[in-house]
Amino acid sequence: MSAVVSAFHGGSELLKLVKQKRRARKARDQGQQEWEEEQLQDSLIAGEQQIALRYKQDQRELGDYVRVGDGKFYESGSYSGLEN
Repeated sequence: MSAVVSAFHGGSELLKLVKQKRRARKARDQGQQEWEEEQLQDSLIAGEQQIALRYKQDQRELGDYVRVGDGKFYESGSYSGLEN
């Protein structure tokens, strides 16, 4: 009888260990996903800022060529729905 009880106890302890490892892995995976999403968000923000800065620099250097060129581009409908 004690062997049967011991087997159930061992199984119970093993299940606890499996659950703990699963929770730890899940938390680690969740943390990794959050970090990746944060990195993506930061990258998108930085890209937006870099493009805006480059456009302003080009506009300063080239003047009306950039501004007028953009107007012609949008008037032609070539942008396929891209927004400013």
